[in-house]
Amino acid sequence: MLTTEALIAERRKHDTTTSNQEEFMIRPKSIRLSRSNEEDLETRVANRKQELISEIIEFKKSSRVDAVESIERLKARLSDLAHLMKEGVVDGWANVDERSRVKLDAWIAR
Repeated sequence: MLTTEALIAERRKHDTTTSNQEEFMIRPKSIRLSRSNEEDLETRVANRKQELISEIIEFKKSSRVDAVESIERLKARLSDLAHLMKEGVVDGWANVDERSRVKLDAWIAR
């Protein structure tokens, strides 16, 4: 997901006649999430969390030698999520700040 500055830089690459007025029109006045973006982030986090829990369950069922290490690694990821949620999702998903969104997106991507 590109930031506003990245979008402007990308547009400049393709259009060398971009004026300051156009930049002003592109840049949002506030970076407030719409309800669909909030739900999207919440859904993506919940889906990824469920995938990790499912992986833990599968590793517990298996007799693979590296299962214990994999389970510990997955538990650490879930612990990271718990810390991110505690820091960034204090008053619900509607109030997640940009910094926390970026951290949660990075967590999902790992």
